[in-house]
Amino acid sequence: MQNLETTPEISIKNILYPTDFSLAAESALPFVIDIAGMFGSRVTAVYVRTPDAVVLMPPLSFPYETEPPSDSIREFADSLEPKLAGVEHECLIGEGEVWDFVEQVIKEREIDLVVVGTQGRTGLEKFMLGSAAELIFRQADCPVLTIGPYVTNGVHNKWEMKDILWATDFTPASLASAALAFSIASERHARLTLLHVLERPAAEDLVDPQRYIDSTVRMLQHQVPKGLGDDCHLSYEVSQGIPSDEILKAARERGSDLIVLGVRPAPGRLGLATHLARPTAHRVVCKAGCPVLTVRG
Repeated sequence: MQNLETTPEISIKNILYPTDFSLAAESALPFVIDIAGMFGSRVTAVYVRTPDAVVLMPPLSFPYETEPPSDSIREFADSLEPKLAGVEHECLIGEGEVWDFVEQVIKEREIDLVVVGTQGRTGLEKFMLGSAAELIFRQADCPVLTIGPYVTNGVHNKWEMKDILWATDFTPASLASAALAFSIASERHARLTLLHVLERPAAEDLVDPQRYIDSTVRMLQHQVPKGLGDDCHLSYEVSQGIPSDEILKAARERGSDLIVLGVRPAPGRLGLATHLARPTAHRVVCKAGCPVLTVRG
């Protein structure tokens, strides 16, 4: 595994913000505004009318052959105007399926980042997200910033991304998020913690755990671009346990502002694959006290 020669420059010119004006969606808006301010981004806000009241975030699709009533667009834009004042933005409104339109907007507007709020809810043995949020962060080609129900930024606290946690298991999918984590840390002069969680230690690792930890730290160090330490403070951690629990614990102890994870491409619309065990990314998004940035491998 070779590290990056230099830290890639980060560019977030276009942000997609899906909203249904729920509390979950509203919780994401301050982050949209803060990111747009940091990077001079243009925001595309999307709302849809849908007959399906069960979906936590409604589908976001135009019927491509028709145009929504102009009054609806005006009302939608007017409702967001005071909040997006000072940010370059546009508003789209429609009805239909979620992913078809989101994918089209990402391509047509050259979206660099999707910011989506979600309500997490626990089942008997699994964590769930709003169906639209699931589709977006599992299938989008661009990075997705998910704002879960335990994130407490609010409009009074500017989000500055000063402490970043990047978790990896060294698979290609997880390493796909490395460049973005390093770029943000460099841009924001942040503290960056690189974390690897050992879920099932081998017998030889238990005999000499420090040797394993030292070799793993060297592997983490090998991922770091040359010169990154000049722009941010780096630290390394190797822990053992359930990956989602260890990621959440590390973020909580550090007061992290952002968690960065890599995800595998979903095998289908209902696929839940991530670079970690199936529930890991979902548990982290649902339980994290800070936003979670996912990058599809």
